[in-house]
Amino acid sequence: NNTCFIFEQLPNEVSKLNKLKILNLYINNMKTFPVLTQLTNLTQLDLGQNKMTELPTSIGALDSLTTLNLSGNYLIT
Repeated sequence: NNTCFIFEQLPNEVSKLNKLKILNLYINNMKTFPVLTQLTNLTQLDLGQNKMTELPTSIGALDSLTTLNLSGNYLIT
């Protein structure tokens, strides 16, 4: 049984998952991404196919991040 949730915003509890290594939020309705600087072990972040218009500045604080997908958003350069 696969359950799929569509998020418009990330639940606050996710910021407490400090051992999390992979966060896949592909195909949601997220317009913004919260500050998750506590996720110091995060290596992969998939935010593809959401509704974001700008790159969240907090992503720069994720020092362990090696893979970031932002494809399919409405990013303005």
